[in-house]
Amino acid sequence: MNYTQHPLSAAFPSMSADDFQALKDDIEINGQREPVMIFEGMVLDGWHRYRACIELSIKPTQFNFPAEDDPVVFVKSQNLHRRHLTASQRAAAIVACSAWHPAHRQKKQTSTGPLLSGKKVEAASTLPKTNKQIAAEAGVTTRTVSDVKTAQKAGLIDAVRDGALTAEQAAKVARGTPATKPAKPTSKPALTVVAAPQATPDYTELDAAREQIADLQSMLAVANLGTVAEEDKDQAKNLIAELRAEIKTLRATLKAVTTSRDGLMNELAQVKRQCIAQQRELKSFKGNKAA
Repeated sequence: MNYTQHPLSAAFPSMSADDFQALKDDIEINGQREPVMIFEGMVLDGWHRYRACIELSIKPTQFNFPAEDDPVVFVKSQNLHRRHLTASQRAAAIVACSAWHPAHRQKKQTSTGPLLSGKKVEAASTLPKTNKQIAAEAGVTTRTVSDVKTAQKAGLIDAVRDGALTAEQAAKVARGTPATKPAKPTSKPALTVVAAPQATPDYTELDAAREQIADLQSMLAVANLGTVAEEDKDQAKNLIAELRAEIKTLRATLKAVTTSRDGLMNELAQVKRQCIAQQRELKSFKGNKAA
């Protein structure tokens, strides 16, 4: 039986092609180490392991998710904090999970919910979450959550999830806000200068860490104006300090990699020069021999 990916699993971005190939190679050599979790006839956890096994013609080891457990809590615990997600991606994942959770689980809670004054009440975990609650869980600002929801209504949440757009960028696209304002026409025609195309830099872990720091600093600024527990403020400050330390480490690693790359490029240039010199000597030798 072939399975599809569960919407809760799809709330988080897919592996890169290189990471998936590495996983596939590992399973081919060492076998499947972690089982695939099935829920509602779909893959709730282990989607990439499942795909790798299918492509390798290996029967995946799988288990059914316990009916009494909360799949949303499970999926978030498996994916939210152990992946290198940007602030926008975390917010998109929580928004997607929160949208699925109440819509799906309310139907199941009507007959089994707890009684309060003779009336059945939903479990607290199934109630819709406010922007503030989602922001706290994702570690972002409420503005980011609002932007994600705007992107979701416009059908752009997958682009945010996959990192193609930040929440702010997607919200601007959804609202039809131009990225830049057009320049005012001048009285005299100006010379047109065509600039050489520049490669767009990849979104790196440094960018993700900087985005997290910006979001956390915004949260602290808001917290200082309101009544927020000192424990939460300290936690945010500690996280900012950890992220800054991580940025410092990443910068050092980047510098080392750059130095190594430059050295290899210099060696390659030297080898090319040697090859050219040898080709010239060979050509000269053949000319002298012919003479």
